[in-house]
Order: sequence, then structure tokens, then C-alpha cells
Amino acid sequence: MKAKKQNPEFLMPDHRPVPRFRNVIVVDENETENQITQTIMRACYVARSIKLETSPHAVINKLHNIERLSEVPELIFVNLDMKAMNDLDFIQEFESMSDFVKNKCKIIVLTNNPDLNQKHTVMMRPSVVRYLVKPLDAFQLREFIS
Repeated sequence: MKAKKQNPEFLMPDHRPVPRFRNVIVVDENETENQITQTIMRACYVARSIKLETSPHAVINKLHNIERLSEVPELIFVNLDMKAMNDLDFIQEFESMSDFVKNKCKIIVLTNNPDLNQKHTVMMRPSVVRYLVKPLDAFQLREFIS
């Protein structure tokens, strides 16, 4: 008597979900939080490429020097509680970019501060699409990308 074989399709899916975005940048001075955010993003299939940056000034310089539309990230996750650039400095710098950068790329704010006044101020900016309070979790991310 032979054992009945189980169809492997029930055990493992035949394909992985396609990431929603092509290119994403995470900007946070805390390298540990960057790694945690990247791990959660990979688990949720947010993007094909997730670049981690600890310097907001480096990201601003890269965005100013972009020459091709394919180099523009679709999303930037930025922590507003950084020493190098605080509160709205990064967003103000971003809004001074060329139109082709601003039209393709949007900002998601990550913060430890659940202050409603700050949230209201930040969400009034046209380049900001979401305000997420840390710690980032898969439920917040899936809600955004679905």
C-alpha cells in the first residue's frame, strides 16, 4: 500500500506577493530602528528595494542631484525626531525639490510622538501621505499598502 501524497500547493504558495512599490528609502538616525523597519517592510512586501539612510542631509542631497525619473524613490519613510533635521525641516527641504521628484515621491512620517497638533501640522503638507507612530508594525503598513 502506498502512502497518499499531499499536493504541495496546499503547503506553500506557488508565488510570493508582488511588492507594491519599486524603491523606498527609510531615514532615521537610529540604525537599530532602521533595521526593524526594513524587516517589517520586507515581511509585508512593501518594496523591491529598501534603502536605509541615517543622514537626512544625504537623502536631500541625493534627491537634489537626481537626473532620471527611475532614480526617484516612490516613498520616503522619515523620522521627524532626528537631531540633524528636526520637525518639519526635512519636509520643507523636500518641498523645494523639482516637480518631477515631488510628483513621484511621497513622504510617510514616522515618529515617537503621538501629538495630535504635530500630526495635524504635518498632514497639511501636500507631500505627506501618512503619519505613523512608532513602533511601526505590520498592521499599520498593510493598511497603508492595501
